[in-house]
Amino acid sequence: MQRAHVLVGVELGIAQTNHGAKAGIARMGPGDGFVFYSPKTSYPDGDPLQEFTAIGRVAPGEPWQAEDGEWRPWRRKVDYDGAAHPVPIAPCSTCSTSPAATATGASRCVAVTSR
Repeated sequence: MQRAHVLVGVELGIAQTNHGAKAGIARMGPGDGFVFYSPKTSYPDGDPLQEFTAIGRVAPGEPWQAEDGEWRPWRRKVDYDGAAHPVPIAPCSTCSTSPAATATGASRCVAVTSR
């Protein structure tokens, strides 16, 4: 998802997936973690970015259908990590999970798992 939309979601404390469709949001449950990847700064003509732009966990509560004019996207509340910062994907595409890389801090890959 392009960065401009991710930042709106972070500001509102929500997530929506697949153009507001219910299916992806309905599969998420409280405590599930996720990372947003942004290939561009904005849509459709944004600059290339290729960064992980936000990280969070689904908050307690059920999905709901927002009222945004005629468009009614499905959303969930999300607790975003306010201390997180954008991370370029480039180092992750070549990262190593070998014991030596882990011991020296050479691995910069991000992993998020459900509880």
